[in-house]
Amino acid sequence: MKIGIMTQPLGINYGGVVQNWALQQVLIRMGHEPLTIGLRWLYREGIKQRIKQWVVKGRNVALNGLLFNSVLKQRIDKRVELNLVDFVNRHIKITRIYDPPLLPHQLDEYGLDAIVVGSDQVWKPSYSPDIMNFYLDFLSGNPDIVKLSYAASFGSSLDEYPSELIRNCAALLEKFDGISVREHSAIQVCKDHFGSDAECVLDPTLLLDAQDYIDLANAEHPESLGKNYGICYFLNPDEDKLKKFVSSCRDRGVMPVSLIPLENTYNLDLLVPTLYPSVQRWLKGIMEASYVMTDSFHGMVFSLIFERSFSAFNNSVRGSDRFTSMLTLFGNHFGHQCDVIDDSHFDANFPDKLAALKRKSVDFLSSHLVSRKSSSS
Repeated sequence: MKIGIMTQPLGINYGGVVQNWALQQVLIRMGHEPLTIGLRWLYREGIKQRIKQWVVKGRNVALNGLLFNSVLKQRIDKRVELNLVDFVNRHIKITRIYDPPLLPHQLDEYGLDAIVVGSDQVWKPSYSPDIMNFYLDFLSGNPDIVKLSYAASFGSSLDEYPSELIRNCAALLEKFDGISVREHSAIQVCKDHFGSDAECVLDPTLLLDAQDYIDLANAEHPESLGKNYGICYFLNPDEDKLKKFVSSCRDRGVMPVSLIPLENTYNLDLLVPTLYPSVQRWLKGIMEASYVMTDSFHGMVFSLIFERSFSAFNNSVRGSDRFTSMLTLFGNHFGHQCDVIDDSHFDANFPDKLAALKRKSVDFLSSHLVSRKSSSS
């Protein structure tokens, strides 16, 4: 089947790019032809004009979300976007880039048999351009296309969903052939607020093996970075986190290194790059580190994949449910109320649990996609 993937615009987030690459790899191995639907960030348009358009169309979205995207763009170093866009161009199959909102029949030229919404926080209005598009409103009159969500996430709450938006999205979810979410808590959210049944599946990055990422990283950077360093990867760095990182590295006898540039090192003794790494070098930095400290969900995920010793701050600013959901799926009872999660909080049977959940997650995709394919052939 030709499958479109609706995810957040690619280009400023390492985890977002790699999860999309991983989902494409899974679908390719299942025999499908995936194609990510390219969307432009809202901040590329005049923010006042964009707000006016949303008001005129009666679309409900949190104003702070639009402002967040506008401010975010001003703070993102163009170098990270260039690196990630280069990876997308070389390793991810993508449509032309569209200005949101997508309109009916706009994607007809691609002959898509299905569209999968996910993964990441695609159902968080402030993170996704034109939230109704991520409930496939532009397909409402097309019953022939399979509509799925895979590991979709609301973030931590429905604060950005006015009651009217919930009603509109609930009506669109009724037309989905299958709904899966990334966080365990989102199952109840779907049931209580949208009247839909959902199941919890793995983030796409966890569907591949460590060797898949090792091969990807080594293809571009075969040289070893050495294993006498600790890596920090902070999306919301502050003095307290950096002090804890430097102290932890000192206790372990390893060199403290930041994976990405920092605006402020607070006069701490650590190595900080001046350039953002490529996706492959980002992966390799985690892969070969002796120790990882992060406040990133995908930073924690790849620490687990590469079996690194790590500490992860439960990042409530960007959504804490995804951290606690990982503990629900894989953790022991010691870690569920922790502000800082580390490898000791995960069950010793993590590999076996992961293998079982991989099968369940892939079965969700194959059962819905193959069933429609059979009926239409």
